[in-house]
Amino acid sequence: MTLRIMLVLVATCFVGCTRVVVVDSSGTPVSGAEVFVNGQLKGTTDGSGRFSIQPKLSGGEKLFARWLVYEQPSPRPDHGPGSGWVMHVYQTSRVVNNTGTVSDLIVANPSTTQTLTVSSLNALIGWHLVASLDWDASDGELNQLATRFRDASQYLYNVSDGQFLIEQVEIADDAQMWGSGEISFQVDSWVWPHTNALGGFLGPNGAIASHVYMAPFSTSANNGSTDHRTLIHELGHLAMALQDEYMGANLNGNYCTEHRHSDPAGGPLAANGNQAACIMDSQFESSKYCSAHNDSAHRFGTWQPKPCWHTINDYYKDPGPGGGSVNTGVAWQDRWILKMPEARGAVVGTLDALPAGLLPKVTLTNRKYHDLCQPFIYVDPVGTAAAGDTVWVRPSFWAGDFTVGRLGITGSLQVRGVHLGDSIWSNHSVVAVTSAMCAGTQ
Repeated sequence: MTLRIMLVLVATCFVGCTRVVVVDSSGTPVSGAEVFVNGQLKGTTDGSGRFSIQPKLSGGEKLFARWLVYEQPSPRPDHGPGSGWVMHVYQTSRVVNNTGTVSDLIVANPSTTQTLTVSSLNALIGWHLVASLDWDASDGELNQLATRFRDASQYLYNVSDGQFLIEQVEIADDAQMWGSGEISFQVDSWVWPHTNALGGFLGPNGAIASHVYMAPFSTSANNGSTDHRTLIHELGHLAMALQDEYMGANLNGNYCTEHRHSDPAGGPLAANGNQAACIMDSQFESSKYCSAHNDSAHRFGTWQPKPCWHTINDYYKDPGPGGGSVNTGVAWQDRWILKMPEARGAVVGTLDALPAGLLPKVTLTNRKYHDLCQPFIYVDPVGTAAAGDTVWVRPSFWAGDFTVGRLGITGSLQVRGVHLGDSIWSNHSVVAVTSAMCAGTQ
């Protein structure tokens, strides 16, 4: 009876499914590998490296696999059960071509077994980030930030030639997880985007509690606070130990690279070109990290002492025995190898969009208080006489004044995180927040 059931299952699979086997570069079957069909996760391989896709594929589908070979425990709380994690490294079957296209296996005959080969040369590194807001945020603000992280992940994926992305993000308001986050979002619009210490593997730097600080909705200054690319520039400091390349001691000017600085407009390596470097100089005009390749050659004399790709490679090499918390039985050395432009022989073009199954998993936590106002323009009663004053909010129902920015030349400022009944004060005035000021509440 048992044999008959097994035979029926085998026959059903042969007719009604497409079989997949995932192997490593030596041809050894890999268990626990994730299998994706047209960018969506379908399941994981069993102990023999096999997975059956049901219903049977029709042909033409794109398949790829990824296999977790390393997990970096988080030195910060609130990064998952136990010690949590801050970084995953996968071997994948996806091949990033020099043009920027990504090659997956295309199913020609769905009746035959599809073999996906994962390789250390096709590495994918996923970050786990926590972001905390220091104000009572609206659902709309949190959703905007979720979108920004998804856009930031695509930008990171492109600048890193398909080797890094943001895998998971938790975002919370009211300073929840404030000490745990890599990213500290502040309501004070005067805050300039900055990172207080260089990192690497997204860990703390010695005794310094290192964070990225940004005012994510500030339009008070042209500093890129609202741009997803600025988030990746700042994470270049915290996560990769990269330094700014728009400052330094080069007597001929501090910038990187020569092509981006000097090439005629419109070229791929010129400012705003799809191969322009480096984002640690200008994330607004660049799409890649600098390297030792002639087309994206690092320019010495800036604060960044060597090509950005070399620093990234130094910090993201396989750490060897005892590193991480995942032991798959793979040799401890070179479980993954980052490909730099000089090794490829090319600066990679614009990458394909991330498939849906590789977009960041974003979790939002909104601790809601009553009568939260939608952002509004506050005008100080004394007008221009108050220009430049710091603006404070005194909440009506919990302790702790906080700053929201400085008044512009007209004595006005957009404020957020304010509730009916709160007080807004500056050096010149104290104003109670009324329904006339707070047109809409959450």
